[in-house]
Amino acid sequence: MLYLQQGEQGAQKLNLGSNGGVSYKNLLGIAKRVSNTHDSNTHNKAMAGEHAPTVQTLSSLKAKELLGWKPKYTTEDILQSLRQDLKPAAS
Repeated sequence: MLYLQQGEQGAQKLNLGSNGGVSYKNLLGIAKRVSNTHDSNTHNKAMAGEHAPTVQTLSSLKAKELLGWKPKYTTEDILQSLRQDLKPAAS
């Protein structure tokens, strides 16, 4: 909002990623660590005919340049927060 209020013209599309990228396998590992789950049924290799997923990264460089924005939380922080939010209330 401050960017627009300072007279900058037009809306901008900005990615707010960490630029690090996380593979599905890494995301699953982080989720297991956060939830203290050790599932031995997790597949480490792609099944026949399956392609290994690529790592997707979105650059937040534009947000950093225009707004001075920087990531505040890691993927692990976000999953830990989500886990806390999903815990059932104590009865």
